[in-house]
Amino acid sequence: MAEPLTILWTTAPEAEQAVLQKSAAAHGAKLLAVSIDCLAATVAGVLAEGPVVVVTAGGADATFALRLGVDAVIYAGDVTEGALEKTIQRARARARMRTAYRSSTSPLDGDISVGLTLVACALEHELCDPLLHASTKCKELSKQVRSLYEATDQLEHWAELVAGDQEPDRLEALRNRVPADTVQRALHEISTVVHRADALISLLSELSGGVRPDLTVRVPETLGNLRSLIAGYVSPWASIRLTTEGECTVRMPRPSFICMIGALILRAVEAVRATGRQGTVELRAIDHADQEGTVLIEIQDDGVPTSSDFGPEVLHPHFRIAPGSPALISIRERAREYGGDLLLQSIPSGTIVRLCLPSADSATAPKDVAPPDAVDGEDQAPISS
Repeated sequence: MAEPLTILWTTAPEAEQAVLQKSAAAHGAKLLAVSIDCLAATVAGVLAEGPVVVVTAGGADATFALRLGVDAVIYAGDVTEGALEKTIQRARARARMRTAYRSSTSPLDGDISVGLTLVACALEHELCDPLLHASTKCKELSKQVRSLYEATDQLEHWAELVAGDQEPDRLEALRNRVPADTVQRALHEISTVVHRADALISLLSELSGGVRPDLTVRVPETLGNLRSLIAGYVSPWASIRLTTEGECTVRMPRPSFICMIGALILRAVEAVRATGRQGTVELRAIDHADQEGTVLIEIQDDGVPTSSDFGPEVLHPHFRIAPGSPALISIRERAREYGGDLLLQSIPSGTIVRLCLPSADSATAPKDVAPPDAVDGEDQAPISS
């Protein structure tokens, strides 16, 4: 059962208020009109209940609402049934991330719950609109095909009657109602979105380890797939860039790798979102197999700096992976299980997270499962507990 939805509006034209009422009734949502001055108190009271959508003016009011930790914002003047439905879907996905983190009680499972939630939400974001578009195009194509059948029937009837000079012209006009290029474009669009959906489903199978049961992770390929998967979902807050140097192959279960990287990317995105502006998350993979027997993966953001001492820190309400949280601790412990380490560096422009993992050819890389003894990094001091 979906969590209760709350829609708050600080301003909206009369026509859009009717759309809000209709949507609230369809979703069983609570619809509240609040002033911008009372928004903070209202959000604090409903945020724990479920997803929260705010309809407000753009600019400072929208930024203020996002800083309160609401799940989605839509501008007054842009409220249509379709736009509001998409906004509600994003809000539900965001709320599920918040709920998954709150319900994660095991430090060792923190990165799994958060990382997989990011992947699941991104899949929903990427699949929903393309498949809906494909369905719409299928309906349009069905109507066009019926018109073609009608033209064929008329042509057969005309051929039987062989009467009148005007009949061929009428049949030609009927056929022109559905130009061949229109049908081809529709088919191409359907093929494109269905191919995209198929690729995403295949990627999900890979992430679960079903396609490649071996323990070798080709980091550039895997990071590229992950970036392709989540880039659209996180684009309102941050753009994701990827650079790689060398083969960068590590030996560990792919789901564990994806969960670790997914959680670290989510931390970076949330750090950017906490600034109230769009930023950048840089992913870098560097192969040091020849010199150090390691693969270094860096996740750098230009968001709110994260303390490198792993101590407690009060952050914005929507920043769900705070320093000292079970998620970051569990990622570090997971990395150590595989002979690596997690390092954190706070810089004036943001934070750099460095995940060091033994390369597949390294003597310290696990051959089947995690080694019994963790291997700590010696060149850099890891984050203190």
